[in-house]
Amino acid sequence: ADTVAKLQSSNWKERVQGMCAVAAAVDAMPAEDVGAAAGDTIRALAVFPGFDDKVFQVLAKAFEVFGVLAAKSPKFAKRDGAVAVQGLAEKIADAKLRAPASAALTALAEALGPKFVMAQ
Repeated sequence: ADTVAKLQSSNWKERVQGMCAVAAAVDAMPAEDVGAAAGDTIRALAVFPGFDDKVFQVLAKAFEVFGVLAAKSPKFAKRDGAVAVQGLAEKIADAKLRAPASAALTALAEALGPKFVMAQ
């Protein structure tokens, strides 16, 4: 509940702290649990903080989480991948977000296939 409150905060530093907490939780999660959590996590991050957050540090952490989820999840769903690809594709032109967005898209392409990612 504290992490969700931080992700919804209007203070950008709290949103960054919330994203760091989410990233740490995903990193610590065993691979067998990642599959069940991936969909909920991606859809939640698409809403809070959302892809239209103005602070690049928040989005960079979110993109890092997407990449870790795609890499660790044994059965990454295409539905979840489509949500992530949509947000990543919008931000890849941003110079500050190009590297994290590219890394996440690469992880998604490895999990779902490059044809799926390009079709989105």
